[in-house]
Amino acid sequence: MPSKNSEQATILLVDDIPDNLKALIDFLEQSGFRIIVAQSGETAIQRAQQALPDLILLDVLMPQMDGFETCQRLKAQESLREIPVIFLTGISDLIEKIKGFEVGGVDYITKPVDYQEVLARINAHLAMRRLQQQLEEQSERFRTLSEATFEGILMHDQGKILEINQTMEQMFGYQRTEVLGRHVLEFVTPESRMIVAENLRLAEDGPYEAAGVRRDGSSFPVEFHGRTMPYHGRNIRIVAMRDLSRHKQLEAEKALLQEENVSLRSSLGERYKLGGMIGKSQAMQTVYQAIVNAAASEANVVICGESGSGKELAARTIHELSARKKEHFVAVNCGAIPENLFEREFFGHRRGTFTSATMDQPGYLAQAHKGTLFLDEIGELPAFLQVKLLRALQEHEYTPLGDTHSQKADIRIIAAANKDLKLLLQEGVIREDFYWRIRVIVIELPPLRNRKDDIPLLIEYFLEQYDKETPYASLPGHIHNMLCTYNWPGNVRELQNELQRYLAHQKLEFIGNTQLDAPLTRPLFPLNTTAKLHEVLEICEKDYILSTLQRNHGHRGKTAQTLGLPRRTLNRKMQKYGIS
Repeated sequence: MPSKNSEQATILLVDDIPDNLKALIDFLEQSGFRIIVAQSGETAIQRAQQALPDLILLDVLMPQMDGFETCQRLKAQESLREIPVIFLTGISDLIEKIKGFEVGGVDYITKPVDYQEVLARINAHLAMRRLQQQLEEQSERFRTLSEATFEGILMHDQGKILEINQTMEQMFGYQRTEVLGRHVLEFVTPESRMIVAENLRLAEDGPYEAAGVRRDGSSFPVEFHGRTMPYHGRNIRIVAMRDLSRHKQLEAEKALLQEENVSLRSSLGERYKLGGMIGKSQAMQTVYQAIVNAAASEANVVICGESGSGKELAARTIHELSARKKEHFVAVNCGAIPENLFEREFFGHRRGTFTSATMDQPGYLAQAHKGTLFLDEIGELPAFLQVKLLRALQEHEYTPLGDTHSQKADIRIIAAANKDLKLLLQEGVIREDFYWRIRVIVIELPPLRNRKDDIPLLIEYFLEQYDKETPYASLPGHIHNMLCTYNWPGNVRELQNELQRYLAHQKLEFIGNTQLDAPLTRPLFPLNTTAKLHEVLEICEKDYILSTLQRNHGHRGKTAQTLGLPRRTLNRKMQKYGIS
């Protein structure tokens, strides 16, 4: 009957005269083992490499390469090193047997063999080998889990360190061999030793904080969390350590931001300006409050408002008031990117990914890492990119085109849309999972017609900005009144453009065909101008695009159609002339 250990076990039998062992081979095969035979040391090594047997029975006295040399060469190969080797020999000399153990053998069987003894020894060594393999596998699993954690882990007995993981090495700046055997108290500051010693004495499981000391002498905050575990017949302590440096930094930044926000809130009621936004109406005070609240949070934001109402300004203000203000604010006009370039622009690419990729190129996600990514015209984002962007936001990582390694993505999204995202969701423009990911905080910007009290402030602000290059005292009273009573379908952008036009042409052109002339005090181009023809043409082109945008209420699609241009060409020209 096959023994328990013989199931699926393969034995390599090495003897230069295997016929002498034919009866043993028959016995082992009847016992359930699979037998492979080799008649020389060289052949034995080759067959061991091919079959990877569970055990080797090796004759000592063989021509050319004896059993000792064969065993030594087997043990020199990593894949064969752990296979147990039992020598078969008629030699009973003790010195020869010792030599066999020195070259890596685990046992001897003396010829003539006793079959039951052979079976017992084989089963014993196979059982030990399987137990060893199980322990190695278990140890490997524990080691992998230990190294995979983001926390430092140490094992100690009454404070004496028995083992640590790689994360603790990196955390404290020591090699494992430099730490083993030393006391835990050597790795905390003198001020923290009392609390650590007390926790070592009490052996409580609850977390506590102390200051660790790195190899370079610098200290850093650490959270310790211990647990008692049985180990080799005694209880030891397993301690997990978490570096709190980043956490403490964020807490300090948050506290500072909260102080700034308290100060800011106290003066909001009297504010007529927040960041680049102008207005003291109640509607704008509500917007200011929403911006301050959004800046104090890390949540994603959606800003809704008509074209020209200041969505990018609001997004920049949120960024500049937030804890991310020292990092980049990356503004992306989703409607200006050709669809076949979306993925490349957002995720970047590696050199050689395509013919023109002569160098690595970071994408918007890399540029906005730890900062803010502003997605204007979010409705222009294709569904396939919404999926990829959603995955990057959820997993905090992405893979550039042509790369095999992922990159970290610590990004806050501020999106802008000229209508409620719920409508875009109902129309199928925005995926539902992407919608719920980005629509956490919603800020609605009022149209300028609903806050006409702010128009005088806006006029004053814009004139101050333009007077630096084009000095102009003030607007005639009737012009000022017209500007303050007009409904401005293009909102603040339209007002700004009309003022620019007035300063350049001394004319106002509202939506429609009606032109209202103001008193002319200077021509469009001075008589002594040195402007080149292409410069004059560019001014005219910019002016015509602006007026067409106004007639179409800021709608880019209709404007492009009126001008007879592809929409992406219009977007490029608007970027060229700084038309936002």
